[in-house]
Amino acid sequence: MVKEPQLDNSAPWKQRFRAPVISSTRIARLAPTRGLVMSNRSGFYQLYAWDIPTGELRQLTDRFDGLLYGMISPAGRHVYCFADTKGNEIGHFIRIPFEGGKAQD
Repeated sequence: MVKEPQLDNSAPWKQRFRAPVISSTRIARLAPTRGLVMSNRSGFYQLYAWDIPTGELRQLTDRFDGLLYGMISPAGRHVYCFADTKGNEIGHFIRIPFEGGKAQD
């Protein structure tokens, strides 16, 4: 007999498509212990500060529609990304301190 397909949110086949993914990594050229990771750990792609020796990831951005692209400065002090309104690609570049804190225009 064929089983009824499991369609609720806890279905294994649905969980597979929601598994956290690291889509990209970058390492600071002059500070090889600091990196930048783009991941969907929070449900949407965001930028994460990556402490390479420990493997710790700390979320830097919290965009409602996600954020797929960013760059880390060569010295590893800042992360640069584009801040737009409602995903319409009209905005400006910002930098976020690697240690965390308020973004700067």
